[in-house]
This record gives sequence, C-alpha cells and structure tokens, in this order.
Amino acid sequence: MNPDRVPPWLVALIIFFGLATAAGVITFQYFYAESTALVTERQQAEAEVADAREAKDDFASEVDPLNRLLLSRREEIARLERRNQEAAEIIGNSLEPRLREALTQLKVDISSLQQTEDDLTGQAERAMADLEQEEKQYTSRQRENESALRKYREEVDEIKQEIKRRKKAYREELAGIETDIREREKRVQELLNRIDIDADELISDGILLQARVSDGFVFINRGLNHDLRQGTRFVVFNRRAGQNYIKGEIEVVKVYTGMSEARVIEEVDANDPIVAGDHIHNNIYNPHEQKVFVIKGDF
Repeated sequence: MNPDRVPPWLVALIIFFGLATAAGVITFQYFYAESTALVTERQQAEAEVADAREAKDDFASEVDPLNRLLLSRREEIARLERRNQEAAEIIGNSLEPRLREALTQLKVDISSLQQTEDDLTGQAERAMADLEQEEKQYTSRQRENESALRKYREEVDEIKQEIKRRKKAYREELAGIETDIREREKRVQELLNRIDIDADELISDGILLQARVSDGFVFINRGLNHDLRQGTRFVVFNRRAGQNYIKGEIEVVKVYTGMSEARVIEEVDANDPIVAGDHIHNNIYNPHEQKVFVIKGDF
C-alpha cells in the first residue's frame, strides 16, 4: 500500500462534507429571504392597521351627523307622504264631481261629433257621386275638345303650309323686284355718269370735310340724315375767280349718320388735287328732298 495515496473513503467523506456545506448555505439563504419577506409584510400590515384605526376614528366622528341627517330625511319623507295623502283626499272630494260632470259632457260631445261625422260622411258620399258624374262629363267634353283641337291643328298646319308657300312666292317675287330695282338704279347711274356736265351749271350738294390723298379716300358732310345712299357718285369742283373748276369724281362707300366716306374715282389734275373744302354735285341727288320708292303687289 502506497503511503502517499489518499484513501477513497476520505475522498468520499470530503465530498460528502462539501455537499452538506453547500446544501446548508443554500437552505440558510432561502430561509433568510423568507424571513426578510415576512418581516417586510408584517411592517406593511402594521402600517395598514394603523391607517385603518385612524380611518375608524374619523368615521366614528362622522357617524352621528349622518345618523341625524338620515333621521331628518325620514321625517321629511313621512311629512311629504302625509301631505300627499291629504292632497289625494282633497282632490278626490273636490275634483271627482267635476270630473264626472266633464266626463258626462265629453260623452255628449262625442255623441254629437259622431252624429256630425255620420252627416259629413253622407255628404261626402253624395259629393263623391256628383264628382264622379262631373268627371264623366268632363272626360266626355275633353274628348270632344281634343277632337276639335286636332281638327283645328290640322287646319292651322294647312294654313301654315299655305302661308309658307305664299311667303316663298312673295320672297321670290320681291327678290326679282329688288334685282330689277338694282339694275334700274345701276342703269340710271350709268346714264348719269355719261351726262356731260357743264361746269357753269354746277350746284353745291355738299362739301369735303377731309381728304386723304395718299389713301384715295375723302369724307363729305352728307349721310343718312340727308338721304344719301351707298354707291352714289359726285363730281368734285371748286370755285375760283367766279368760275367752277371740275377736279375729279368720287363714289360713296360708307354712309354714317351725318357724314359719309367716299373713294376717289378720278382726279383731273394731280397739281390741283382734291382737298377739304371742295364742293360736290350730283344731277339727281338733292339733300333737301326725300325720294320715296313704292312697290306694288300682293304680300
């Protein structure tokens, strides 16, 4: 046997004592924690008991006032119940006869209303019968009126068609007349333009207000108020040393209320241009005489 070797039983004994020591330490720590928790809970319980005792003392001081208040409320309720009982007896003794009387009168009124309702129902039934009869008559008259209305509409349509045909014929006839008038006026103007004008016999029918030589347009003091029409031509002349000198010819292109615009058709002498203040003349135009055209026929 080796003297330096540790016996197994001694190793086992050391291990046993180590385990026992560890178990003891763990058990001690557990019970110490439990005891600490119990001490803490005890302290909290003691504090709560102290608070409860204080609250009990406070409640004890408030119980008597609450009991007195409760007693007064019970007495008030008893007094109100007695008053309600007395009021019920008074109402029963004083109002019951009047209520019965009112009930009797109400029954009478209901009976009267029932009779009135029956009368009104009869009248309504008779009125409904009369209304049905009136509706039948109205329907019959409406049918007759619709038939007459359809007939009138057909006649009106025929008249409208005839009016349209006549209007068309009149328009065509009027267009022909207007065309004939325009051709005649053109012919008259052409004839007038061909007439030799004697400068000594020129009479002023108006004057030039403004002359735009560069544009070839002038403005004259004659317009709608003087019965001037678009397309009218004038001879432009001026008087010098007691004689009339023809300077050119113009044609009206735009007619306004008191004046008109005309274009220069002919200028006799470029050295003697048409200027503002020159006179105009037309053989048949007269600013002081209104011409009336009459169209004869059926319209």
